[in-house]
Amino acid sequence: MSYKLIGMLLAVGAIAAGCMAAPGERPILPAKAQIESAQESNPERKPDPAEASYADESKYVGEELKLIQTINRSVRFQNEGDQDGYMSLLAENSNMGFPASKVRKIEVVGIRLHTPKELSAIVTTRTWLEGDGDIYSDGFYLLSKEEEEWRIVDKD
Repeated sequence: MSYKLIGMLLAVGAIAAGCMAAPGERPILPAKAQIESAQESNPERKPDPAEASYADESKYVGEELKLIQTINRSVRFQNEGDQDGYMSLLAENSNMGFPASKVRKIEVVGIRLHTPKELSAIVTTRTWLEGDGDIYSDGFYLLSKEEEEWRIVDKD
């Protein structure tokens, strides 16, 4: 036998021995096997709208909090497929329709209230959609205040 073949056999034996488990322990699996094992034990399921990661409301107070609550309600209605609830959050002058995609996660990047009367605001966001993995998009919500309630005029 050649030295290369003996070296390869020893390397394979060492790897195999390292993956062996003592009685009562789970074996150490190569990365691909770990992923396949996790997929088998956790069959793919549709995420519950309640499990979506909403913007963190604890960081805001006053008008900013009301803005974030409006956005979070819109995400909840969108994920639940509640078109009437979603449309109730839109401003009178909005020409938006009901979105087809579901939001997996949304984060607030910034808020700009337009003064002096704070009748409009722009909230910049980072959004992850269901089925897009770790891909996100940066966008914004344009909101206006109508009868003391924040309404969504547009979003990108």
